[in-house]
Amino acid sequence: MRPKNNLARKTTFQESLANDNFKRCFYENETISETLEEITFEECVFQNIDFSHCVLQNVDFIDVTFIHCDLSNQVLDERLLERVEFQDTKLVGIHFINTTLKDVHLQNCSLPYANFTEAKLKNVVMQECDVSFSDFYETKIKDWLLKNCNLKECEFVKTKLKGVDVSSCNVKNWTTDLESIKGLQIDAMQSIDFVRMLEIEIK
Repeated sequence: MRPKNNLARKTTFQESLANDNFKRCFYENETISETLEEITFEECVFQNIDFSHCVLQNVDFIDVTFIHCDLSNQVLDERLLERVEFQDTKLVGIHFINTTLKDVHLQNCSLPYANFTEAKLKNVVMQECDVSFSDFYETKIKDWLLKNCNLKECEFVKTKLKGVDVSSCNVKNWTTDLESIKGLQIDAMQSIDFVRMLEIEIK
């Protein structure tokens, strides 16, 4: 599931804005401070791009790769991310409220305090990611693979985790409910954490 961006040509955001062309572009070593709105980036590569000072309004990403980028505190609510790969990227406090993430792969990314409220996760992979203190409220999940992720202090409420394997992850101090964790796959050492979450006393 790698984005089809091998034909991306190197350019700058200013050139793309001037030409109204956001397809098959390779952007590198830029800090973006503009407001970007009503744009769909397709088959693009972003490398060492700082988005933390710009505003993204109604922006979608399809067949896109982010490498060593910073999208901290961006709001991508009610958008589409399809066949997107994030590598070594900062997404601290990012909002994915009511957003569809389909065929998305995150590797070694930092996204504590992310908000996935009412998001739709379809075939999402997270490996070696910090997802701590994030909100998953009424999130719809289908095929979510987690490997060695930090999920401490997350909130999973009205979010069905049946079939999700968190056995390699840090699951300390979740806020959750019984319906959400039914069918969740854990290892034996984690069972005490879930007993505490559900305020069950063991004598």
